[in-house]
Amino acid sequence: MKRAAEHRFEEIVPDANMSAFLRSMCEDYNALTETIDQTSKVHFPPNAQKRLRRFTASEASELIGVSTRYLGMIADEIELETERDGRNARSYSLSDMNTLRNALAEKAGYDTPKGIGYMPRRRDGDPMRVVALSNFKGGSAKSTTAIHLAQHLALRGYRVLLLDLDPQGSASAMFGVPPEKTDDDATSYAFLRSEDPRPISEVALKTYFEGLDLVPGGGAFHIGSSMRRVYRSRRNITKGSF
Repeated sequence: MKRAAEHRFEEIVPDANMSAFLRSMCEDYNALTETIDQTSKVHFPPNAQKRLRRFTASEASELIGVSTRYLGMIADEIELETERDGRNARSYSLSDMNTLRNALAEKAGYDTPKGIGYMPRRRDGDPMRVVALSNFKGGSAKSTTAIHLAQHLALRGYRVLLLDLDPQGSASAMFGVPPEKTDDDATSYAFLRSEDPRPISEVALKTYFEGLDLVPGGGAFHIGSSMRRVYRSRRNITKGSF
């Protein structure tokens, strides 16, 4: 998984002419950033990488929409190498399941209703679907809902772009991208800003869920900023040739 550009906190050295209040603020800032840095090193070590578990044959068949027996037959037919446990039972990765979906779609006819059911990704000319989860109240499960919905759709075979517009970046952190360690130029702010916006394709990161990419959130994107960023977001997403 490609990592976002890392943001490095710089210590603020109090100026001799600062008031006692400002000096106290600098000391608090330095103490807080040091705590964040140490916490991040524990929970997000440099070489840490999340991994998606494997799925049993019954789980995979339910997600794809075929019987366990037929799934095994297709796996043998395309010579898909899968892991087996001590009882010789197959298990499948999400990549394995998408390979099987593609084989089933080709067998049924890629653009037929049955083929689309197996591999539900957009065909040429299909519009992009946008689902927005928003609530001005904090703690209302916005990030949790967005993460679970994105992961569920990826497990069902869709290509998903999760766009984190939360300054707290909770969804990004759940995917192993801590917002306090991510440079502003590598977040959603980078392609929504008015001056020198980056293409969304340059900001999006692969996650440990195949087919699910992430544009990280971060502190630079504040609700108090110009609301035109929100109105421009759909246009910029579409223009990003993602």
